[in-house]
Amino acid sequence: SLPDSLRPRCSRPLSSHSSARDRSLLSMSAKGDTTVFVLDMGPRLADEDLQNAVAATRLMIERKVNIFPTDDIGLVLVGTDTTDHTFDPQPAYDHITVAQKLLPASAVGMKMLRALMQLPPRMRSDEGGADILSALAIAVAMLMTRIGARKKGKNEYRIVIITGGTEPLETPDEAFLAGLAEQCSGLGIKVGVVALGIDMESGVCTPDTVEKRLTLDALRSLESSFGECFDGCKPLAAELEGLRQPRSYQMPASRASFSGSLELAAGLHIRTVIYKKALEKKLASAKKFSLPARERNPLPELGADGAVKGEAGSAGGGAAGNAAGGEEQKEQEEEEPSGETDPAKRWAVQQDKTHHTEADPEKDVPPPETIHAYRFGHDLVPISQDIEASFKFKVDVKSLQVQGFVLTEQVPHAHMMGNPEMIAAAPGDEAAGQAFAALVTALREGGKVMVVRYVRQKNAAPRSCVCTPQVEESEDGSTSYFFCKNDLPFADEVRLASWAAAGPATAPSAHQLAGTRP
Repeated sequence: SLPDSLRPRCSRPLSSHSSARDRSLLSMSAKGDTTVFVLDMGPRLADEDLQNAVAATRLMIERKVNIFPTDDIGLVLVGTDTTDHTFDPQPAYDHITVAQKLLPASAVGMKMLRALMQLPPRMRSDEGGADILSALAIAVAMLMTRIGARKKGKNEYRIVIITGGTEPLETPDEAFLAGLAEQCSGLGIKVGVVALGIDMESGVCTPDTVEKRLTLDALRSLESSFGECFDGCKPLAAELEGLRQPRSYQMPASRASFSGSLELAAGLHIRTVIYKKALEKKLASAKKFSLPARERNPLPELGADGAVKGEAGSAGGGAAGNAAGGEEQKEQEEEEPSGETDPAKRWAVQQDKTHHTEADPEKDVPPPETIHAYRFGHDLVPISQDIEASFKFKVDVKSLQVQGFVLTEQVPHAHMMGNPEMIAAAPGDEAAGQAFAALVTALREGGKVMVVRYVRQKNAAPRSCVCTPQVEESEDGSTSYFFCKNDLPFADEVRLASWAAAGPATAPSAHQLAGTRP
């Protein structure tokens, strides 16, 4: 028999023993692209070269976390002392570790970065070479599982191999490469390589060693077999230099939150638009699910195509059980759908809100017999539905009306509330631009601000806002005129804090002062 290094690898997809729960978790993050990073940390790779390979991998992961947080990422390490993956246990796939399964970058990005800072021990040089092509097969199998659990869309699937080319690779088996190429071509998977000291275009290896020449031949065979699925080979030094350079990404065009006329007086209007100047970034909310439902109704197994295994048979069995078991089986099937693979829906928690009194906790109080109240000291002040509805004052027509002009110092900075927005003249309207620039210039030179009544959209509550004139000059010599708009508080929203006068009674003690020193 052939030795393991020359044994033909299987051209069929590797079978994964991952649980249905893992596959269903993958199906929940179906918004972005998917990338598997394969890091070659073979025993013959120098420490400095390994640090550069890790640095390039870290920068690529950081870019995913910061710019593309919805993309799925995974990490495969080649050349580890142990073997840790859930695919077929064959000698050709030894010393390969799946450090991170495919999950969104926003969820596992920091975990992957910590894994790169604390790499597992490397295999010994006398144990043979780490096979990056076997790791490529595992990465393809990971993507196949991911593609099978995801709905069809315009997502991209990519494998990035970072290798130093220091391991003595044997000539790859043609049947093995043909099988991988067929899988990648059918699923649209791109394979890119970042190599240390290997230039495929010129055929130059630095240093010119036997191991690097063998790696170069293997990469050329990979390029020949994969064709359009091969995304090229880049030198590690150039890729690392490019990753460290700051890049400017074109932001999407802003969408106006308001488009209408600034009404200065009756019959005097200026066409304007309002853009948001700052947006609040909110964290993802956690989902609740039922632990008893998870134990009673586990997730179904998924096939390679993403379909539920035995879906038709389970439906027929449910019908037979329904005839034998009666209404109880029917209710159980309605509570536990057999084909749902989303844990958030399969184990959803339904919340019911009821009202009780202290005198009779067992008796439910219907909603018509309840009333809202505001706390005032130790008392509660009830508010009828009519009064509560009057608080929600709404306007039928959106508008932006000038109420007046006041000196800038009469509006404290602490009274400028809400997210700031920018008011500018309507683009393409030259007359509106000239009138708007004249208004901004006059208020800026006079040291005044504009107070407006703003209704963003129909059936919205009106707000009093202050508009501060702003004039900015760009590098090309053009000048921009706009207002910075902030909400103003109502009289009852202003709270004045009263502080005790400074004196011996309020002076900090020596113990308190000692606690403030580092």
